[in-house]
Parts: sequence; structure tokens; C-alpha cells
Amino acid sequence: MFFGLWEKRRYAFLSFFAKVPMRIGYSVSLWNRILYTHVVPVDFSFFFTHQIRHNVALLNPFLQKDTELSDAAVAPYIGCPSAWRTDLYVRYPLLRDVSYVSVQVDGSAMQKTWLPETALAVVRYLAKKYDYVVLLGIPNEERRAVLSVGLSDCSNVLDLTNRLSLPDVVSVLSRSSLFVGLDSGFAHLAAALRVPSVVYFLNRTQNALRWAPWGSAVHLVFSRHTCPDRCVPSVCEKRTCREMLLFDELRSAIDRVFAGVSPSPYERLRQLTVGVISRNPEVWYSFFSSRDVSCLVLSPDLKVKDMFHQLSERNVMFVLLDNEHYGFSYRLVRVLVSNQVMWPPVFVRVNGISDALRFLQSYAGCF
Repeated sequence: MFFGLWEKRRYAFLSFFAKVPMRIGYSVSLWNRILYTHVVPVDFSFFFTHQIRHNVALLNPFLQKDTELSDAAVAPYIGCPSAWRTDLYVRYPLLRDVSYVSVQVDGSAMQKTWLPETALAVVRYLAKKYDYVVLLGIPNEERRAVLSVGLSDCSNVLDLTNRLSLPDVVSVLSRSSLFVGLDSGFAHLAAALRVPSVVYFLNRTQNALRWAPWGSAVHLVFSRHTCPDRCVPSVCEKRTCREMLLFDELRSAIDRVFAGVSPSPYERLRQLTVGVISRNPEVWYSFFSSRDVSCLVLSPDLKVKDMFHQLSERNVMFVLLDNEHYGFSYRLVRVLVSNQVMWPPVFVRVNGISDALRFLQSYAGCF
């Protein structure tokens, strides 16, 4: 049996040529529908849906029924085999006896990685608050040089970058009191190990609503840049998005973890500017400002070109239609804005605040 958890057709081809008898995947292309034995329809354009929900839907052909599992039932959890820890302690006996926090100092793509000076500030702050800080990752020469010089006076920082296997990483994270890092496999492992985490996401381009680690103790921090976001993080060399990541935001999130404060249910919405088409702007501004979510309210009487201009300038990816029909003008605006931003905006009809609240709690709640 093969489950294609990624929608790319290469996996449909691989499982087909491997002659796997039962092959289950997403029906997002003609090749998938031909090559998989069972396909599941999904709407990837609706970016509020977390990838885990899509993945669980792949169980439907196997179970021969629609899978309606609670968030708790599908929450990933892994343990750490004692043999892995034993092997790690032979090489690093200090980790057996001390309390520590873990910091990922780099990422897989340039724009997903905070600047070296930001990583340095985080590590130095944690070194003052906690017994030991363990560094994880594979930093480049520039980042390694900045950290080496900046941490020369910190005797409680254990640099394990470029030294750990995957079992070692799991072992280190499993005993961490806190993980601070980036949108990466490290962050997902920490969440699956139930480790309180602070995770940095590049604003909008990395969709935290779909890809954030699934866990109730994950605090998200977003960049606040004004780039139109039509970039590919692995090749874009601009620094502006990372320069807009303020250390104060990271420090505040770290302090909330130490204070035992749970993440806000609306934390994942903070990467977005929520658009609202309504004749009652004051009500909506009050509703979203009380939840620390950026909001742009536009009148239904606004001309198409003006609405397009405002939505694209603010990079609005999500629009609530307050008692408004999703007619031709809004469909046209959606097409125009999709040429300016990363994803086509999502338009959702709601009937006032209470209806919007139910929708947001359903899709943007704390997992």
C-alpha cells in the first residue's frame, strides 16, 4: 500500500512502476487519476486547510468511509527510543544531566532563515535565562563565523551543528525544555515530541495556516515585510523580509513560553491582513483589533479597480463578504489580485460577526 502525501505526480509514477498493489493519492491531475488505484478530491486553493487534514482524508478509500477524526486523534506524536539517547549520551554526557533549550540556527532556504545577527541575539538571550543552550543545524561559513565570535564568552552554549544524525536530533529535542527555530523538519519534530516551541515563518509566502507545526504549544513569529511576496524563498536573495523580523518579537514569544502562556487561537491569522466587504466597518475593525489581527474593511460600493488596488497593495489573501453575494465583480477582483500575490484570494460569505467567528474558530483555531 502506498499513500501519496504530496500532490506531485512523480510519486504517482514511482508507486506505479514499483508495482504497489494499492496506491492512494490526491486527484489533482490527470496523471494522478490514471496512475493511482484510489484518488481523493481536495481543494488546495483553500489555504486555511492544514495539510494534516488533507493527509488524513487519504485514509477514506482504505477505511471505505469518510474520515471524521478530531484534531486530538490526528495529532502526531513520536517518542524517542532509549537506545538513541544512550548512544547520544556516550558522545555528549553533559546532555544527560543538565536542563537545556534547543535553537536551530539555520534553515533549508535563505529567505526562511533569520539573519546571523538575529540567531546570535536569540542564543545570547537564552544563554542568560537558561542553564544550557544547544545549537542545531548546518550553518554556512558566514553564520558560523558570526556565532563563533559572538558566543565566545558564553560557556553554557553547546554547539552541535554539523554533528548530529536524525536519531541524535530526535534525542536532543525530546529532552529540550524549549525549541526555537524556523519552518523546518526540526520544528515539526519538536511539535510531535510535545516540546514547547517558538517558530519563525516568512510572512504569507510560507502559509502557516497550512504548514505550521501541528501542536498546542507552538508560538509563531512572522516577518513584517512589505514585499509583494511573489518570490521563491530558496532563490530570492533580498534581505528585507528577514530584516523586518524584530528580535523583540522573538523575545516576547520566548517569554510567553517561559511564563506558561498558551498561543492565541488566532495566532496563525496574524500573518494575514484579513479583508472584509461590509457596510459596518467599525464593528469589524473592533472585532479584529481585539484579537491583534490586521484588517482592511472596504465598502461594497467601491469600484472594481479601487478594490483591486487596495487588496493587492495590502496583500489581502482572505476576504469576508458580510451579507454580500459572491458576484461577478468580486470574481473579477479575485482574478486581478491573484496576478499580484502568491495565491488567489479566498472569498467567504458570512452573516455578521457571529458567523465569521464560527468560521475562524473552525479553520484558524489552535491545533
